[in-house]
Amino acid sequence: YTNPITSTATFEIKSSSNFTEAELKIYDVSGKLIKTIPVTSTKTIINRTGMEAGVYIYKVESKEGIMATGKLVVK
Repeated sequence: YTNPITSTATFEIKSSSNFTEAELKIYDVSGKLIKTIPVTSTKTIINRTGMEAGVYIYKVESKEGIMATGKLVVK
């Protein structure tokens, strides 16, 4: 939810996959890893702390592989 974000965003993952050791990774446009957040359920809340305004790429990965990818805009 909430894209672009100003303070927080909620990621909702619609997957039947197991969330064992799943992580939400956020990268800047140059490919630098900015945040890694453990994913333990279908909804994960992130805080924009440490993220300048701009465009970011997110990837949700588990042991089974990539579960989701997309763009995140921070205002």
